[in-house]
Amino acid sequence: MQTLPGYHTTGVLYESAGTTVFRATRVQDGVQVVVKMPTGDPPDLTRLARWKYEHEVLSGLALRGVVRCLGLVYDHSRPALILEDIGGVSLRSVMDSCRATDRFLPLAIAVAETLSRLHDARIIHKEQYAPSRNAV
Repeated sequence: MQTLPGYHTTGVLYESAGTTVFRATRVQDGVQVVVKMPTGDPPDLTRLARWKYEHEVLSGLALRGVVRCLGLVYDHSRPALILEDIGGVSLRSVMDSCRATDRFLPLAIAVAETLSRLHDARIIHKEQYAPSRNAV
């Protein structure tokens, strides 16, 4: 399980070959957050620049449906995006339990509206699949 100094990990939300997303409590003030970190070896300069860019983009957004970025911290040379924890669950788990049209359709509309707001802000999200999304 991924850890970050100054944060107490409370559960993993998503893991892939390159990224881990987990819930944590910030020790300093007890705030619940979501942490997104690269896995494996520390990122090279190109990947590090992508993490910094993601932080810059998220920090400048104030859109309904998009979590706020609370900061970018480093554990040695490994970046960690600190995001607000809205208490959501992964979209994949919602979709797995949401086969009925009356539950699926409102969720699909909400995701489409959020993607539209991102598009209006001239941002393209390249990972539009269930594991990369959270739902309330």
